[in-house]
Amino acid sequence: VEEVNLLQEYFGGAFYNGKAANERKFKEEAPKYGILHLAMHGIVDAENPEFSSMVFTEDGSGLEDNFLHSNEIKQLNLQANLVVLSACETGFGKYQHGEGVVSLGRSFMYAGAPSVVMTLWKINDYSSILITKLFYENLQKGLSKDEALQKAKQTYVQDALGGLSHPAFWAAFVQLGDYKPIHVANKSSMVWFVGGGFVLLFLLGTLYFIKKKKEVV
Repeated sequence: VEEVNLLQEYFGGAFYNGKAANERKFKEEAPKYGILHLAMHGIVDAENPEFSSMVFTEDGSGLEDNFLHSNEIKQLNLQANLVVLSACETGFGKYQHGEGVVSLGRSFMYAGAPSVVMTLWKINDYSSILITKLFYENLQKGLSKDEALQKAKQTYVQDALGGLSHPAFWAAFVQLGDYKPIHVANKSSMVWFVGGGFVLLFLLGTLYFIKKKKEVV
């Protein structure tokens, strides 16, 4: 919930909470958006990567099981320029010859997203909140995606107290794929009403949308 509240203060848009944060809603809306940010639980099946999944809120409709599995992600036909997976172990998986590491993050690339920020191990809620906020702030400054994430980590380490500076708290986040800059507007800016690009943000139990412009090259 803290990640939702903090990002909502800085990045404007439409938010869906509670039972609206379900798999069916995601499948309907995700292809329309230019940036996707999912802050929720990830479940990794190391033996059968296709059964790894992102966990949504149970809405009681029975239309979906609210576990978005890897093979379902690949069929989404996304238009997003960037997917940020603020969930545990979304970059973890089996190595397959000719494919690389088969992970939840890779599944979003198969679905059409050229760039993914994902995690290599279980993440800490406190540090992930700060790192993702700093990452978006750096994108607002015009930095490339890889540099924006690098500087977010550096700033976090500089400000972290005691054991919170240990790499276990910040090094899990990695960026894969296209690293070109992308525009992210402030909540107060009216620019995000123009251009048709959007950000979509999720949290376990909470689904919320944030409108933004698409990539600026």
